[in-house]
Amino acid sequence: MKTFALLALFLTALSATANVVWVPPEIRYTNYEASTAPGVGDDANDGYEPGSHWVDQTADKAYICLDNTVGAAVWTESTDIAAITSVFTRTGAITAATNDYTWAQIDKATSDIADITTKSHTSLTDKGTTTHADLDTFKTNELLIETTTAEPTGFEDTSATLAFSTPTVTLSHPYVYWYRGTKFTSSGDATWTVPAVTGLYFIRFTDAAATAPTPSTVAFDFESEVPVAMLYWNNATSDAWFMEERHNIVMDWATHTLLHEVEGAKYGSGGVASGYVVDSDLLVDVQIALGASDFHDEDLELELDAKVEGSNWNKWYRLGASNVWAVGGTDDTIPGYHAGNVAKWNEDAGGGTYQLTSMTNNYYSNTWIVASNAHDTTDGFMAISGQAEYFTESGATQATFGGLVLTGLPSAEIVPLYQVVFRYKTTFTNNDARIEIKSIQDLRGTTNPSIGAAAPSDHGNLSGLGDNDHPQYELLAGSVITGTIATADVKTLNASPVVMIAAPGATLAVVIDNVYLFYDYDSTAYDGIAAGEDFLIEYVNSGTDILIIETTAFMDQAGDEARFAKPSLYGQDDTLGDGLDLLNEANDAVHITILIDEIATGDSPLLYRIHYHIVNLTAGL
Repeated sequence: MKTFALLALFLTALSATANVVWVPPEIRYTNYEASTAPGVGDDANDGYEPGSHWVDQTADKAYICLDNTVGAAVWTESTDIAAITSVFTRTGAITAATNDYTWAQIDKATSDIADITTKSHTSLTDKGTTTHADLDTFKTNELLIETTTAEPTGFEDTSATLAFSTPTVTLSHPYVYWYRGTKFTSSGDATWTVPAVTGLYFIRFTDAAATAPTPSTVAFDFESEVPVAMLYWNNATSDAWFMEERHNIVMDWATHTLLHEVEGAKYGSGGVASGYVVDSDLLVDVQIALGASDFHDEDLELELDAKVEGSNWNKWYRLGASNVWAVGGTDDTIPGYHAGNVAKWNEDAGGGTYQLTSMTNNYYSNTWIVASNAHDTTDGFMAISGQAEYFTESGATQATFGGLVLTGLPSAEIVPLYQVVFRYKTTFTNNDARIEIKSIQDLRGTTNPSIGAAAPSDHGNLSGLGDNDHPQYELLAGSVITGTIATADVKTLNASPVVMIAAPGATLAVVIDNVYLFYDYDSTAYDGIAAGEDFLIEYVNSGTDILIIETTAFMDQAGDEARFAKPSLYGQDDTLGDGLDLLNEANDAVHITILIDEIATGDSPLLYRIHYHIVNLTAGL
């Protein structure tokens, strides 16, 4: 009801008639029958004053006027005031109590730690003995350890994507690494641009701020750098070999250096060779399958995927000078390099300049199969071309992995798995390399050092000590020389003898033990061989005969032939009666010629192997 309101209106109207203004004391204009909430326009012009009440019967809410300014009235809801019966579960008089507001209830966005009255560390409880001084001492010692040991350094894991796309190496965000005790967490990708110059490049971080310097050919410094990857790039051929180097922080830099430079990579398990068949030139028989292999590059354990028989091989060989390597070869399912239906071997043409040289017919060579720390574990096996060819299978078999010149090899950390001995023969037409596998020597788990390991310093620890490659010494077992006399030279031996053993030097003489000649028949036998047209092996300057081999029934045959002969002149000489005067043969070469005339038509080469000694003629021996 509007009792007081009606009375006020009546009295106001009466006052207006009498020209008298009258305001009833302690009376506020009140609206108890509203159907909406009050607004800014419910103000003094409507008779409302601070303290006036308003009841919205529709919403069942009550309001009280706080400010009746015309056009800006302020009302506040008072509905729940009477409903408050307790505070923080307490009833009775509303008074403040401990823990009325907890830290969880405070609005941290508008509050500050400075609002807390007690700020002294000494006023805190449960601080124990770890004072700021203790913490400072601990931090000082921690920094001292980090500075002294440069640890930890390395990656927490290798989960981040690492990839190479010419010419850029990218390590994708997110990744984490440590540098000399400082942790770095990525905020974006790290990239390195590889120079357009052939070489083995080292990819690294050099601080704890993801500084990624231009890749260089300078090897890692494990104490002051974080290795990421290695990349061999051949700018001329665009051949690339990308290798994983993100080692874990659990290995300190000093141990890493020791393992890298001394121990090298290690074979773990697996890698069983299969699928091949010896003494067969069928394509399927000269292809090799390898089982999955466990390979250890220091603390990194790489699981190399199996190589399926008939899949392509990465075949590496030295090319030119400056330790440049290349990869390639036609019909890449055959491990050995070949081109134009001719097997190749990797020859040092002189002065460390390497080339691919066509193999001599019926000669032997090697392919070396190795495991590497390739980033792509689906392609972790490599085939390295042999750097020599051999007249005999035993000569090829006796070659060692340690005898290869591997300087600048695309992968600095490899482990030899197999030595594949093969023979090249022009009549092997069932595969494009014209080869057959003679044997496969298993090198897994042997003591052969990886290329990443240091070379032995003791001569007795070197491989190949039995090789005939010390011409300055007289070897007890003698020396062996092999060679091939081409068809054109066979036909001109009378006029142009071929030197088989070069002059050994002053005060030295060649003594022949035995001679083996192999007539490698091609398609046409030699004809026109007359009586007396026989092979003569003799000293070049003195003309002393060493031995004669009959050519009839030898060089005129339509098939392979072989002859073996030993000289007799070193025993009882018919003229002198006391053997050969070696002083007369000092520093004299040995050649082969034909006694009279020349052999005519034919197209087969003549292969030879000579066992001999170099004798020192100095007095007092």
